[in-house]
Amino acid sequence: MDRAKMVLRYFIHPDEAKERFSLLKRFLKKTGIRRVLLFTGCFMEEKTVMPLEYYERHAATLQKYIPELREMGVEIGINVLTTMGHVFFGDDPADRDFRRAVDTNGNVSNGSICPREQKLHEYAAKIYSCYAALYPDVIFMDDDIRNIKMGNMVCFCDEHLAAIAKEYGEPVTREEVRAALLSDQVGGDRLKQTVIEIFRQDIASLTRTIYDAIKKVSPKTELGAMTVEYPSAAFDRFLPALGESGVTRVRTGMNFYREGVTKEMPGAFASPMIQRNLIGKQQIEIQPELENDPYSLFYNSLAKTHLQVVWCLTNGLRNIQLNLFDMLGVPDDFEAFTRLFAEKRRYYDALAALIPEGSRAQGVYIPANADTLLYKRAKDEASLEELLRPNDWYQWLALDGIPIGYDAQSPFVFLSGDDVCGDREEIGRLLQRGAVIDLSAAECLVQMGFGKRIGISQISPIRRAFAGEIFTDHAANGKYAGMHNSYYFHSGLLKNSEVADIRYEGKAEELSVIVDDKHKKLASGVVLTENEAGEKFCILPYDEGLFQQFTNVNYRRKQQLCGAMAHIFGQELPVVSLRANVCVNFNRFDDYNVIALFNFNHDSVSKAALQYAPKNELYLLTDKGTLKKASVVQRNGQEEVKVDLAALGCAVLVDCTAQREAMWNEKADNRA
Repeated sequence: MDRAKMVLRYFIHPDEAKERFSLLKRFLKKTGIRRVLLFTGCFMEEKTVMPLEYYERHAATLQKYIPELREMGVEIGINVLTTMGHVFFGDDPADRDFRRAVDTNGNVSNGSICPREQKLHEYAAKIYSCYAALYPDVIFMDDDIRNIKMGNMVCFCDEHLAAIAKEYGEPVTREEVRAALLSDQVGGDRLKQTVIEIFRQDIASLTRTIYDAIKKVSPKTELGAMTVEYPSAAFDRFLPALGESGVTRVRTGMNFYREGVTKEMPGAFASPMIQRNLIGKQQIEIQPELENDPYSLFYNSLAKTHLQVVWCLTNGLRNIQLNLFDMLGVPDDFEAFTRLFAEKRRYYDALAALIPEGSRAQGVYIPANADTLLYKRAKDEASLEELLRPNDWYQWLALDGIPIGYDAQSPFVFLSGDDVCGDREEIGRLLQRGAVIDLSAAECLVQMGFGKRIGISQISPIRRAFAGEIFTDHAANGKYAGMHNSYYFHSGLLKNSEVADIRYEGKAEELSVIVDDKHKKLASGVVLTENEAGEKFCILPYDEGLFQQFTNVNYRRKQQLCGAMAHIFGQELPVVSLRANVCVNFNRFDDYNVIALFNFNHDSVSKAALQYAPKNELYLLTDKGTLKKASVVQRNGQEEVKVDLAALGCAVLVDCTAQREAMWNEKADNRA
């Protein structure tokens, strides 16, 4: 039967094993969760090079409890917390036997070993062999096996520079390597490609060492890999190396460990779906990460935790890794988390039954690229941080109520940033469908020779001070035609170079214009183009980093974007949430649709208004996993659904026939 197959990550300290195991059993019994990943250590006590004796002692401790877990029907996994190193080197003489990683500036790491260090391979093989002897179902490598360390890239020690030079065919310096990585040219040069290939070899080689060590001891144990969030996940080279690594499960990073700014959640939550697409059709189980670091109720609320689980389930991801508990804390302090997963068990299982595993939400498709490190340009400031900045379109489009889709066949295409680069044939196929295109993507396409196809003859910065934007009377702007979309621009907040003066050729229709303080036009704003082949595009003169500043997260811009998409793609989006900061996930199946609403406001919402045409009846999914008729009011062709959304709350609606609703409710008790 379809169920939410969650995985609890948990540490049983060898000095407090009895008490920690007691809490684990209680949690599993109350929640019905039957998969665990047992940590090999904890950050509070871990250093980069732990004595092998520690691992032997810890594995012996776990051996005492694993049989009882298996009797409970629990799948056993091991999470090796440290391989290359997360944190710091100690002062033990033995630590000095390991060559430390070196970054692009020549700084020596205080927490990471060079991935080509032979002693690391020998050390890692012993650690993983030790835990393989417990015959677990899976052993996960943690995300310290990566090329992004210390806010920089590693490793560029003398051995690495020699390997790069050999592959490149001539000597190179660390400064030359850094310059190649931080190039502002699309695709960089041959040296950049060489460095990236060395990165791939590093990860693949160390992973293979670990795989062979595990399989030699326990052939049936699977290997899992943990990645960080996208785009860093592509930079760490795990995704491109998976095909040769033997990895069958991937924990995809979802970097929202603390409550923080709730409006950033949609962007952070997008990472697992992006990585699933980049991994492709390989037989790999995706396990999105839900982590409460540093493991305190003061960091992640129960509301946010529940919201994140529902977000994953409504994107067809049900194998969610839960890292909830303080690794050394008092177990009873965390009873609230146990209660949450116990009380919501039927609800989560119902969602898993509604939305088959692997389903991809429908909406605007934003292509990403597993080789993004090769194509990312360092503009303005040559810094790694700039290259690692996530794509905020996932955040701002979602907050505008526009559904994000992860199906590559979606008719709604949004080309953004440097990720548009890559296979020219694939780019050509995307352009055939039409697209919304932001400034960076437009620059890349022009550099690659697609300028005429998308209707652009020249891109240059606006060199005069401007005061805002005025919408034209184009039909796509709807009731906001002629409205001033202003902003108090000045040098402390905005660089003129962030908004481009784009010149067009062929058919071009302005949806807005950039103006000075006297409302005099300085440049085109948002523009619709169409080429001789009938391909249509919407060009934005700025990137997502400017989206919020340029008065974009408002009803005016939502209308303009939705109107532009209807014009380009010949159809309206399947659903749009009309409330501010209420995001929507949409799944379409043969005879029913599922609409999930997420309130990222700190205020409750009493009615969720949707631009949506139901196929049948709308039902609300209850906490018991049943469906009940939703109260709907039709106003001006819009569905106003009378469902309460608490602050950081969510709700799931099902559009189906009364017959399906009756069948669903009849089976509800079987899912209990």
